[in-house]
Amino acid sequence: MFSLIDGEATHNFIDVSWVAKRGVSAEDFEGFTVVMADNHSMRCIQRIPQLHVQLGNYTMIDDFCVVDVLGMNVVLGVQWLYSLGKYSTNYQILEMEF
Repeated sequence: MFSLIDGEATHNFIDVSWVAKRGVSAEDFEGFTVVMADNHSMRCIQRIPQLHVQLGNYTMIDDFCVVDVLGMNVVLGVQWLYSLGKYSTNYQILEMEF
């Protein structure tokens, strides 16, 4: 699974094709507009509540919004970062501790 941590993303996002390929069920909701890094926007009208995601030896359970995420399977946003509490990041060696 390819994932990205994005401190500017308000929510956690998961790629619509990854969800479809694995047969994960998503629920419809009122939705919102998502503005991507390249400044294009899209509607998000599906979400997966309390999805179990395994990233290496780390397991998380959180809500994910389903959108077309190019080049990634998962984007972990402020929603996830907030749940960690205090964390530290070393960009020189691409390491994060929490």
